Amino acid sequence: MAYKVELASQPIKFIRGLAGSERARIIKKLDELSETPLCRSVRLVEGRREKTYRVRVGAFRILYHVFWDDEEVLVSVIDRRPRAYR
Repeated sequence: MAYKVELASQPIKFIRGLAGSERARIIKKLDELSETPLCRSVRLVEGRREKTYRVRVGAFRILYHVFWDDEEVLVSVIDRRPRAYR
């Protein structure tokens, strides 16, 4: 079962500004999220009202929500570690 991965506007802009190798690593992780949204490296972000998950890609963090009924993953933030949680 493959989940549909949707990106908000901030992740799209962030990915466009990355170098080729970094962009490829993030896109690869997004493809993995479409197959299994909750793999071993995923953690629940504390202090948020909604269930927000995060996954590491080197120095970058991908924050997203999973809509189980719709089989959809909404990526809300992709950024470097210190700024991703603001």
